[in-house]
Amino acid sequence: MTQAPARKRGRPAKNKEIEPKKLLEHAFYMFASEGFDGTSLRKLAAEIGIDYTLYRHYFGSKEALWKASLEQELEPHICHLNTIIQKYQEEQNAQHTLRLSMHAFLTLAATYPDKPRLLFREIGNAEREVWLYERFAEPLLSSFDTLFIAEQQAGRMRAQNLESIHAMIIGVVHMVVTPGIMATRMTPIINDKNKLKDYINAAVDQLFDGLFYMGDCKK
Repeated sequence: MTQAPARKRGRPAKNKEIEPKKLLEHAFYMFASEGFDGTSLRKLAAEIGIDYTLYRHYFGSKEALWKASLEQELEPHICHLNTIIQKYQEEQNAQHTLRLSMHAFLTLAATYPDKPRLLFREIGNAEREVWLYERFAEPLLSSFDTLFIAEQQAGRMRAQNLESIHAMIIGVVHMVVTPGIMATRMTPIINDKNKLKDYINAAVDQLFDGLFYMGDCKK
């Protein structure tokens, strides 16, 4: 009896159902690399050998798929950071909690660069920008802001516009995930774990040394 030709490894048969979790994971990384406009349901389906209608069945539209993939891939990291930030409620040590959470935030961004990179890719689309901000950025920044305000009110932190602090934090992340014209300098750092660790430590130290009073030297 003639045998059927062997299938390529890693490509499931088109009649084989794949778990929604795997569909979302694959979609997320294509959105991260190709952007929303560069991603299509047919292209996604072709890459993993399924019928594109399976995406319609589970998610209804590309927009809904995009949102669901971000929620699946980003939410665990946001929850992890919020767990660290919430320690302030138990320890009553805002500065220590800020330093730990900021270090964790930058480390996560450097470890999983595709995830924050996707957020930067959607700049220019007002509707998706608003959704990203309200769903992920605003809750996290509000948690940070609560700690910054507590330290300012206690007199341990210089009075600073919170948006300027956000800009510094986002700038550090942006240099790691999308260095742009700074790629010549940043690539050797990004590709070396020890150098990347030093970059994160230095960024956190500089941020806190610039924002917080050292000892009793208040100006």
